[in-house]
Amino acid sequence: MVKPDTQFSSYNFAVLSPRVIFRTGWQAHDQVTLQYSHWFDGALTTVRSGFPPKPDVTVIPDADMVSLSASMWW
Repeated sequence: MVKPDTQFSSYNFAVLSPRVIFRTGWQAHDQVTLQYSHWFDGALTTVRSGFPPKPDVTVIPDADMVSLSASMWW
């Protein structure tokens, strides 16, 4: 939960991000991660866009995201 303005709860937003990590073995040095994120935006949640970034109320933020990543280490 993020509260950028404590006086107005309409600016608040929260994110829920469960993920699953796949590995080839218990002590493996590689993994693949699948993650889903969903944002719960307040009515006045704003996005910063442009250069330099400024709040833009005309941009509607995405509510869902799926991420797939892989990593190896040794």
